[in-house]
Amino acid sequence: MDIIDLLHTENVDVSSADKEGKDAPHVAVTSGAARIVKQLSDTSADIDAADRCGWTPLAIAAECGLHDIALILLQKKADANVKSANGNTALRCAAGSGCAWTCLFLLMYGAAIDPKNCYGATSLLMAVTHRSADEFKLLVDEGANVDTNDHGKRTSLHLTIKNRANDIVEMLLDHGAYLRLKDKRGFTPLMVAAQAENIPAISCY
Repeated sequence: MDIIDLLHTENVDVSSADKEGKDAPHVAVTSGAARIVKQLSDTSADIDAADRCGWTPLAIAAECGLHDIALILLQKKADANVKSANGNTALRCAAGSGCAWTCLFLLMYGAAIDPKNCYGATSLLMAVTHRSADEFKLLVDEGANVDTNDHGKRTSLHLTIKNRANDIVEMLLDHGAYLRLKDKRGFTPLMVAAQAENIPAISCY
């Protein structure tokens, strides 16, 4: 019998948390300990418990690109749509981490694609901000809105051109991204390209 089984047999409180609200599943995920996460998920541990910032074990796994742990938690019925204190979902975290496998698993288990966080950012906007082409393609193929905007009214096209992710610019245009939408400053994507001196993006017009 290993230590996890022994502690559970001795009726140790698996939901006990530290000052930040992190309990044993949070710590196991942060350590990347997939076997421990699986063992804890087989106990009475609440795998959807959030710490003081609203982070669940699944969100941490998504943020860290730990797709194997994310899958374990999803198979144990972790909620794929829980939001943190600032409105981030696990899918938004996965899109920002550059882990397409985690994004795929979350979508397979019912993660909503287009919810926004407190800044108005969706999973797709996060993927393009981090120049994550694989995650972008996956999200768009699953129906993500290519013209959604954040609180600055910046669309995926604005952000992609600014970040010079021109491979994604071409994919956005192939998926019908609207070229004339303006951000809060009144800038169109073409104006952003001109400001950034992004000549390849300008040539796409």
